[in-house]
Amino acid sequence: MNQPIVARSASAFVVAFACALVGCSGNSDQVSEVHTLRVLAVRAESPFAKPGATTQLNMLAFDGSPRAKRADGSMRTTSTLWIGGCTNPAGDSFTACMPYLHEVVAQIGDDNLAQGAVSANAPPGIIGWGQTFEAYIASDTITSRPVASGVVYPYGVQMVFFAYCGGSFRRISSDPSQFPLGCFDAETGEELGRDDFEFGFYPLFSYESVENQNPVLQSFVLVGTENGPECSDSTPCPAAYHCGSENLCLPVVQRCTASDSDNCEKHTLSVDVPRSSVELDVVAHVSETEAAPETVWVSYYASGGSFDSGAQMINEPNTGWNDNPAGNWRANTAPNREVRLWAVVRDNRNGVAWSWLDVWVE
Repeated sequence: MNQPIVARSASAFVVAFACALVGCSGNSDQVSEVHTLRVLAVRAESPFAKPGATTQLNMLAFDGSPRAKRADGSMRTTSTLWIGGCTNPAGDSFTACMPYLHEVVAQIGDDNLAQGAVSANAPPGIIGWGQTFEAYIASDTITSRPVASGVVYPYGVQMVFFAYCGGSFRRISSDPSQFPLGCFDAETGEELGRDDFEFGFYPLFSYESVENQNPVLQSFVLVGTENGPECSDSTPCPAAYHCGSENLCLPVVQRCTASDSDNCEKHTLSVDVPRSSVELDVVAHVSETEAAPETVWVSYYASGGSFDSGAQMINEPNTGWNDNPAGNWRANTAPNREVRLWAVVRDNRNGVAWSWLDVWVE
């Protein structure tokens, strides 16, 4: 589908990112198809971090843009930037952090933005490059803010911003209400649009006594197959497998050529999430005695083909546990290609776990 190349605004991306977090319905098939540069999830080592602690944030991202592969077959270099330190913004709103973001970006400087570097005098926990980031939680993140009416467990929150670009970053806006960075092709200097640039934020909450563990994803499998062995030019794969780009034998799936995807064979993807991943939904305004079980769900994504549903509920407080949150993937994509499939398990308190597998479509 052709569409204009328009840089994504901060508000537009946060809506899209929020849908990924809470499982918006109505367009799940589109969300699950990864045909652009995408941030699929952000995971904190400790979703509820303690004051004075550090916690690592990890990004699950994929460059599925048509621009990702160069003419010589090599993949382009991408840039990933984190900016932390916006603690307890007014109204707990990310928009209140925009002037702060402009200040930090100005301090980074154009040279460091172009090189993906951090200034020697930058304090820890503010700026980071790459798909992991060490966030620092100030020791007074809770005590420095007044306790609002109805709050059972006082808390603090830090908005950690991230940007993922299919090139390099440059400052583009002096408007403090807008995201200050643009993404530019490293070779041509052309400004890139929504297929090649995403940005958003992760709200990192801090409590003294409330905890949340990330859900556990014990396995993610394509039903009816097993993981193949390592392979090389001298060590071919067994029958029904193809040697992939990472020198692993990938299960072979026959391409679907039906004009209607509903007529394609459905390949079942199974996740194993233990019931112990469901904790009580205790947050600032909900005590342990009043809390219901968490909502837990799985989102499926694919770099090719399609799903009949991009998300499945694992646990819902009113309807309970789902024993079969499987995804059904259809190989209606180009032949002779590697396809990556992801499962991202989330709970409604920022807990995240993920896994992926690759298949070969013949």
